[in-house]
Amino acid sequence: AFTASPLRNERGTAVGTTIEVQDITARKQAEEALRESTERLRLAAEERSQLLAREKEEAEKANRSKDEFLAILSHELRTPLTSILSWAQLIRSGKLDAEKIKHGAAILEQSAKAQGQLIDDTQCDQYRTNLYLQSALQFE
Repeated sequence: AFTASPLRNERGTAVGTTIEVQDITARKQAEEALRESTERLRLAAEERSQLLAREKEEAEKANRSKDEFLAILSHELRTPLTSILSWAQLIRSGKLDAEKIKHGAAILEQSAKAQGQLIDDTQCDQYRTNLYLQSALQFE
């Protein structure tokens, strides 16, 4: 940048020009570096926002899947429990003959095994899910 000023004599008459030159290269370089840094930060913030939005969407999807799974599991566990409770009440009533009691005991056993299998399956699914999540987190 340069500045030109009139050079005056004692009477105030312009007799020449004074030119002042200032090197603004460093300032221009600093301004450009600031613009580049600002753009990099803007892009990084945009990337981070997109990543957070994707992670939020994935977390919400996982939460919906979990809720659906728990609803199904609750229903599947309740079905054998209803049978167990009903047969236990019938047997305790003392109104059943030996053949009905034997039949009821078989249903109680079958229902208890079904519940045990559901619990075992759930534990296996949870183990597999944990392994999947651990391996997925290693690659991030």
